[in-house]
Amino acid sequence: MSTTPITILRIILSTTLLSLVGSFAVAQDSLVEPGAEATPGYIPPGDVASTRISFELLTGAGGQNFTARQWYEFFEELQIPLQIRQAVRETEPSISEEVRNKVRQIHVVAIVETDGSLKLPTGRVKLSQPEKLKTWIDGLREYGAQGDPEGKPLWGLSQAQYDFVRSSLAKEVTTDLKGMTFTKGLVSLPLGEDLPVVLTDEAKALMREPENREQKFSEDLRGISLGSSLAIFLRDFNLSFEPQRLPNGMVVLSIQLLESAETPWPIGWEWEGYPKQIAPSFFGLTTIRIQEFTLTKFIEYIEENTEIPMVFDTLAFRVIQLDPDEINVTIRPDKTAWNLLLNKGLIPLRMRAERRLDEAGKPFLWVVPTSTLTRQRLKEIEAGNDKQPAEPRTKSELGGEGNVLKSLSAPSVPE
Repeated sequence: MSTTPITILRIILSTTLLSLVGSFAVAQDSLVEPGAEATPGYIPPGDVASTRISFELLTGAGGQNFTARQWYEFFEELQIPLQIRQAVRETEPSISEEVRNKVRQIHVVAIVETDGSLKLPTGRVKLSQPEKLKTWIDGLREYGAQGDPEGKPLWGLSQAQYDFVRSSLAKEVTTDLKGMTFTKGLVSLPLGEDLPVVLTDEAKALMREPENREQKFSEDLRGISLGSSLAIFLRDFNLSFEPQRLPNGMVVLSIQLLESAETPWPIGWEWEGYPKQIAPSFFGLTTIRIQEFTLTKFIEYIEENTEIPMVFDTLAFRVIQLDPDEINVTIRPDKTAWNLLLNKGLIPLRMRAERRLDEAGKPFLWVVPTSTLTRQRLKEIEAGNDKQPAEPRTKSELGGEGNVLKSLSAPSVPE
């Protein structure tokens, strides 16, 4: 199954737009500023063998007794214990959960409205919508009081669970992963037992392929936190990850195919605040005398002098068959700031360095080709006019079945 350059370009443009929206969504919805010290309130749950659900319906001063009796018949059919009583004070719907002897007990308090509908902790449901309520109850039975995580903000995690994940992923990577295979690199990352990593069956199958088992990572991620490093590392192997809440309430990091990931963990967050306070060395002055670099050496030169990690999107460069080691950068002698020097080198090449913050609030730069360069290169490759031919390691890297070009920048956090 082949994919035309136009199709690939549409994927790139649409996912790039999602990434820009996502950077705003993180700032608005996460409630945890990058770099903030989280105090996780999340405690991994014990084993759950079964779930028991009970309901309590509160009526108003008028009683709403007839409607309450109709609801009683509904819950009786589902064999769910139900208590109906009149509210003695203004009460809001609530849901609680407790696990005893491997039995998860969930208690829901709902309000019977004057129109007969039930006001639940998550919204309202009418007598004419029994299937909607049954689906919600099924979610409670499978996933506990938080319900089905699919489609919910922050991957369906509670704020305490999200804070726990964010805090766990803020550890700094101190091992150089350059030259490591997928298996060796993954076990070299500071992943803890309290946040297990699991691979989907599709991800396992991909990494069993000989060319993928032998592929070696080409970047040094030391100094970048675990979350952003893991996202960068996995992307090079056409993979991504996201936190997943299991039915028993445990949170794991699920590694899946990049092409099938709807809300992967982002490769850092956009800088917020005054840039010179975030990375003062990046805006310091320098006098440049060297004129010729390879792109790799140029990036390393700026990285060494600013002490800000800079990482290539190696997957994006492989897709368009460009090697940073074979691209020349010409810089005229000048006295300038490091950020301006970087732009002078990248802009003529139609590349950019995206400013990112890792989970610990430390800056790094994500070097990517622009959509203009990507469009041109894909057309050249399709037409067979590529001036720098190189066979991609997998068919999917050229946007074959299951296009891997999910984005050229950080993906969005579910909102």
